[in-house]
Amino acid sequence: QESGNVQSLMFLWIIVYVLLGCVQFSWGSVWFGALTDTSVTFKVRDLTDHTLSIWDASTPSLEHLYPLSISPQTVIVSNLTAQTQYKYEIRRSLENGVAASGAFRTVPYGKASFKFGFGSGAATGSSSYIWDHLNAENLDFFIHLGNLHYSDIHKKSDFQKVIDDTFASTPQATFYSNTSIVYTWGPYDYGFLGTYGSKSPFRATALGWYESNIPHYEKPLKGNIAQAFTIGNVRFIMPDLRSEATAPTNRNEAHIMSESQMSWLLSELGQAQNYHMVVLISSRAWIGEAQEEADAWYGFAEDRQKISDFIIDHSIKNMIILGGGPNALIFDSGENSNYSNQVNKEGLFVPVVHASPLDRWGDTVGAPGPYSHGCYTTSAHYIENYGVFEVMEVLPRNETCIRITVKTVNRKDFLNWTKCLPFLDLQSESSYGCENPFIPPWIWLNYFTAVVLFVIFVVCSIRLHLEQKKKSTKIVAISLCCFAIVTTALLCGTFPLVLSNDQKSPGRPSFLPSDGKLLLFLYVVSLL
Repeated sequence: QESGNVQSLMFLWIIVYVLLGCVQFSWGSVWFGALTDTSVTFKVRDLTDHTLSIWDASTPSLEHLYPLSISPQTVIVSNLTAQTQYKYEIRRSLENGVAASGAFRTVPYGKASFKFGFGSGAATGSSSYIWDHLNAENLDFFIHLGNLHYSDIHKKSDFQKVIDDTFASTPQATFYSNTSIVYTWGPYDYGFLGTYGSKSPFRATALGWYESNIPHYEKPLKGNIAQAFTIGNVRFIMPDLRSEATAPTNRNEAHIMSESQMSWLLSELGQAQNYHMVVLISSRAWIGEAQEEADAWYGFAEDRQKISDFIIDHSIKNMIILGGGPNALIFDSGENSNYSNQVNKEGLFVPVVHASPLDRWGDTVGAPGPYSHGCYTTSAHYIENYGVFEVMEVLPRNETCIRITVKTVNRKDFLNWTKCLPFLDLQSESSYGCENPFIPPWIWLNYFTAVVLFVIFVVCSIRLHLEQKKKSTKIVAISLCCFAIVTTALLCGTFPLVLSNDQKSPGRPSFLPSDGKLLLFLYVVSLL
């Protein structure tokens, strides 16, 4: 009787879990970006008939109220004060409670220090500890360099579904509701996994989705998402490297962007001397030998050379590239980033840094190198990487210095690099490729423990059910033995996650799902 009750409970649990998995819940989403010293832009979805209330944290009685009547809705809040903490709430009425809330700090005006984060590539619905770590960094804003998710886009409605999946994760929703976002797309969130995004059947849908759902700065060109903005005395340039990328023809090389966007980009770079520093936000990897059909800058070698020539011609010595693309930690001081055919007489260097993935297993695709400070990733399990970029205005010496820290959650920092501008003669002693150990040392214990447990439990199960064979038919005995082995495999397979706090740890094996509910369910079933 007790065995029947347990089996009934397990069956009921399976039915409930399957039903929950088939239902798509949407509780509304809010995030913000296009942050300046006086304004911010909110994007709010599924919270119609609510009101957005914003106030200076020091004077909560002075509220700015913005009614929400459509979904998604864009709310541009202006007339704010520089370097001031603000709070906001979204509520239907005073009686119904708060549907969403958060806080932000406006950025400085003119010469001032600030700090931002950067990274790319998060598993769909990621609930990793990385979001808590990013929240604790107290960033002024965060630059997302692509692949907000890793879901395949099969139809137009999938674009909105991935937003729902993202905000269904409490850690992500909390981070995005408290941190200004600057976002460009990668191959997954653009909805087309090919190198040449102009061929995508979802191109128009992707552009419309970005306009409606993503907070962004003013876009100076039509038909792409290219943007540029200034924080403090630093100019950020974010070209659209996907929606206009074209395949090579008989006469021309492949092009990563249209001629009009290239002219705009070179015009922005031509004004580099007006700023203390220029940051190029690149969703594709920059460094690598020319290669046809590569989903990186080196697959568009002619365009990359044109930009490198422009840097040399205009003596740009205050530029750095933040890269997305490879799921790896990468830093090059600029020793390997010059692809100009011209003589670099002044010793100009353009450093390149990648801090990916946010929550995904690593790979070396798109990371051929070489790199002055090396490259590190691992493909056997999920890893959580991100970068922190500090701009420091040293007033006594009238210098602009930067500190770049590339971090892995719960591990030693990959990079801690400090340099004052200009970027000249940053020659290093060595260059490296990409290190990719299949199983890093700190994961060995988890896997070893799982294997040992599996062997012990299987041996015990077989012995137990061989005894059971005397009391039941052969078919029943074999069935029970197989069931014991399967459930034991589930138990041992999830054990590494239990050792390191379920799916949120850097030790999650890449062959296990990232759905926290599913992992908890499998573990409970295994115990039963």
